Amino acid sequence: MTKILAMPNAKLKWIQAYSAGVDYYPLQQLAKRNVLLSNVSGIHAEPISENVLGMILSFYRGIHTAATHQSSGQWTIPDHQLETIAGKKWSFLEPATLAAELPSWPPRLTSQLPG
Repeated sequence: MTKILAMPNAKLKWIQAYSAGVDYYPLQQLAKRNVLLSNVSGIHAEPISENVLGMILSFYRGIHTAATHQSSGQWTIPDHQLETIAGKKWSFLEPATLAAELPSWPPRLTSQLPG
């Protein structure tokens, strides 16, 4: 890209970054040459949201502890009351794309169940 930007007759119009962050691009040079720079911010919001939801369910339902015990051949009763996530209030300290994706999950999950 540096070589292309150095060419006086270059006709570069647009760059698609394969990341959300673009601070490593020569932003001043691109702006000076009116080159459009796009990123992929939010493209991974759904799979990351699935992982977050999976971890939340794992901890609320004790799945992580059960899996650890199972792998070592232990079958024990949980030492605390297992909870459900229904009716819980959530706060996200994550990017807006992730926080926007998670609240839509329960309807999407339940609407895909057969029967």
